[in-house]
Amino acid sequence: MKRRAAVWVAMLAVGLPFAGRAVEGSAKRDLAVGFYEKRIQDMTSSGLTLGFVFKVGNASSSPWYLTGYDYRVVVDSTPYLALNKELAEPIVVPPSGSTLIALPVKITNANLFRAVPAAAGKDKLSCYLIGGLTFSDEPQPGGARLSVACSGDFPVYRDIEIIPKPLEVKDVTIGGGDMVFKVGVRNNNPFPLQVESFRYVLDLGGTTVSEGRLAADTGLAAQSEKEFVVPLLLDFFELGNSLYAALQKPAVACKFSGMIEFSSDWGRFAMPLEKSDMIPVAPAR
Repeated sequence: MKRRAAVWVAMLAVGLPFAGRAVEGSAKRDLAVGFYEKRIQDMTSSGLTLGFVFKVGNASSSPWYLTGYDYRVVVDSTPYLALNKELAEPIVVPPSGSTLIALPVKITNANLFRAVPAAAGKDKLSCYLIGGLTFSDEPQPGGARLSVACSGDFPVYRDIEIIPKPLEVKDVTIGGGDMVFKVGVRNNNPFPLQVESFRYVLDLGGTTVSEGRLAADTGLAAQSEKEFVVPLLLDFFELGNSLYAALQKPAVACKFSGMIEFSSDWGRFAMPLEKSDMIPVAPAR
């Protein structure tokens, strides 16, 4: 009996590695993994998220399951991040089909500049990802690891700056006013932006006096400023006497806020904008 048990143990010891090799061989035969694209999301002046997307094709008649992944990220030749993750819910690669797999890399500028001091002050950084995707022919942890590698770059984004200009008064009476508000929008980035949409709200003296859309399809060259104009026809009977009183002073409290949508070499993004300031009230020239 002891001898028979020993034989079974020996068979299992040989069979387990063989099963692992069989799964690995099947995965390499059935699955094709290729780099698909790089995506930039959640971009702000505090950081962004890089998504390195791989396309996994399954040539077999049975599904495969992504059960986990591991990767290392190098930024400007300096190690930045290492991650090893087992998925709670495997991702299915269907028979004779394909699936896109995104490996996320969260870039926080404060952490990045500590880990990669040479990155501070740069406008663009190179990034390399080296790792592996683990697949199983059953929806359970473990399986065969297929290597992946790719490279790309990403910007160090700088906030768009809002610069309210003096309020130009053409005519004002106790009943209403004809005025012009101008605001400068400065692109502090070393790459151009194409403004697709620009929604805004303008408050003067604590009262909302205008809201809507400014001119779209407007280009903002790298590190340049463009001026937008908001004509104002104000009815003080509707807006209140407090606004009329505020506009009689040399300067008035101004709050300009909104959402700007733009496209760039890095993709399309929507950014909230807001600026509060005291602006001069001056006769129109």
